[in-house]
Amino acid sequence: MLASLGCHPDPGTTGKDGQTTTAPPVVIVPSDELRVARLSHLQWENSIRDLLGLSDRTGLSSSFINDRTEGVFDNEVVSLGVDQVLFQQYQDASAVVASMVIDDPTVRAFVVGDSLTTGGPEGFVRAFGARVHRSPISDEDVALYLAAWDDGVAEATTGDPTVDGLRQTLEAMFQSPKFLYRVENDYGVLPDGTIEIGPYGMASRLSYALWNTLPDADLLAAAADGSLTRDPAVLEAQVDRMIADPRSMEMLADLHDQLLKVELYINVAPDTVLFPDYDLDTVPVMQAEVRAYVREVIRTGGGVRQLLTSTRTFVNPLLADIYGLPPVADTGELVPVDLDPSQRGGLLTLAGFLATQSDPDVSNPIRRGFFVNTFILCNQLPTPPAFVQPIPPATAEQTTRDRIDAATGEGTCGQGCHSAVINPVGFAFEEYGPLGEFRTEERGMTVDASDTFFFEEGEKSYANAIEFSRLASEGIQAHRCYTRNLFEYTFGRFPEADADKALVESVGLASQTEDLSTQQILRRLVLDPTFRQLPPAEE
Repeated sequence: MLASLGCHPDPGTTGKDGQTTTAPPVVIVPSDELRVARLSHLQWENSIRDLLGLSDRTGLSSSFINDRTEGVFDNEVVSLGVDQVLFQQYQDASAVVASMVIDDPTVRAFVVGDSLTTGGPEGFVRAFGARVHRSPISDEDVALYLAAWDDGVAEATTGDPTVDGLRQTLEAMFQSPKFLYRVENDYGVLPDGTIEIGPYGMASRLSYALWNTLPDADLLAAAADGSLTRDPAVLEAQVDRMIADPRSMEMLADLHDQLLKVELYINVAPDTVLFPDYDLDTVPVMQAEVRAYVREVIRTGGGVRQLLTSTRTFVNPLLADIYGLPPVADTGELVPVDLDPSQRGGLLTLAGFLATQSDPDVSNPIRRGFFVNTFILCNQLPTPPAFVQPIPPATAEQTTRDRIDAATGEGTCGQGCHSAVINPVGFAFEEYGPLGEFRTEERGMTVDASDTFFFEEGEKSYANAIEFSRLASEGIQAHRCYTRNLFEYTFGRFPEADADKALVESVGLASQTEDLSTQQILRRLVLDPTFRQLPPAEE
């Protein structure tokens, strides 16, 4: 059955019981005539949740093998394939999901509706199959799923023909490439050779870009009558509706989680001698804080400038202590506060980021400078040479800055990349210790957080991280980089084509000059023709 659904397994092997079993493929490769993109694990989870009408994700994808992508995000289309291990995991998961439908009357009623009553097995296949495929289901696929139904009835696992047929059909549907992949085979070729996807392909592309899940009824209705791709006003209205939907905020939360490496906060483990009162519960609170911070900026219509300069954050007693704030009530919820603008300003001065980019007992200007250059400014840094000698520990007369400068500053092997790019940025954050605590001294010596950095607009000096973040928020690099990150996540690819680069440049410039919100940047990206087009077909 899987072979006829397009999974191309090998002829199979014979098990101990003498039965021939179908082996999964090494890689599923749909027809070259189709435009395909495999769902990320998060998109798989969300799609299953919405298909079954669940209140939360199943968590089954936690057992899937991790995808190895080259960029920042895990939905990079060219890297998402299906190998033998993942295919088996999809098979196992499909069986579990089918059982969830069979065993839970509420879920079963949501999935089946009245389709079986009014149309029998074919009625169910056509109704639910269209939701699974995210487009009208073909007669050929209907026949394949009905054959799966008959196979289930013939096996008579439970003795209930409806249950046996339904289970087998659901398992087949959840293993189908037309579920596991976004199959954009409704497309046309424009006079200049550009390929433009059709309405159903556009509906899926939009929904997975803005919601990380399958299209809803409104979006599919606009695809069904063709207005989604025929009428710009309809497209704009759908995009505005989707961006205003809570699922868009859920998508943006995942985007920023990956961009800011929030999962790495679990590595925060400060020196217990320096921080004897450190509480292990601080890490999840740091993660919750940065998520609440980002959400608040987006909710209030902020963009790059606000992300890099806002002093509004959310704390509990543990974080309030790190920030030197008056005690706050321990209610189990984060409390909104305004941080001291002379000490904090922006995402990069939050404790979680600073602690993650530190060593247990000292700050780490190199790690902090590398992160900001790479993920906030999108500066391309060369690969460090092999066998780099570790930086010697500081002497009694050296601050961390002195130690780093002596090993990698001007006149050393680190001159150039370190002394001109990484170090000046990292030094801006020297007023924050290894747990992100504010300080003016380090081991009795005055901390120096001032430096000069060559932004694209020219050389600019700053006294500390607050001034650096403000300068970055005003320059084109941070706006272009943020736009590029939104592009990579929503498009699922790097902006390598000329049209992609031009789009990132124009929207990034608009972000800088018009102070666009995150949602406005997102809107401009997905409404651009580049979003629904592919490069000219190869001759």
